[in-house]
Amino acid sequence: MLESKPTLLESIKGPTWRRLLREALAELGSKQRVADRLGVSRPYVSRVMSGDIDPPPQTFIDRVTYRLEVVQCPHTFQQQPRGDCRGALAPAPTHNPFRLALWQRCQTCEHKPAHPEKES
Repeated sequence: MLESKPTLLESIKGPTWRRLLREALAELGSKQRVADRLGVSRPYVSRVMSGDIDPPPQTFIDRVTYRLEVVQCPHTFQQQPRGDCRGALAPAPTHNPFRLALWQRCQTCEHKPAHPEKES
């Protein structure tokens, strides 16, 4: 996976995961909806956003990235959450030709995770 340098604007506004969290709040309209999407409690999201939990655990940052970051799939040409890219780490789905073709394309995709992420 290629790591890109943050732009000047990103370095001023903070890390990518914080930007994703702010954008999700603006899009979804409430901290409860963001918390539901992340699978955590609303007070936890509120405390992270207010800075009470700073820095948050890496597991939370990974969860924000994998559930809120959207990437363009080069196989389906669809926008999808980055977490969907974890399917590339699973065994080949030999029972379904479409899924097998997708899995094969995922093996060379720039969005493929380097290793499985643990989610709590």
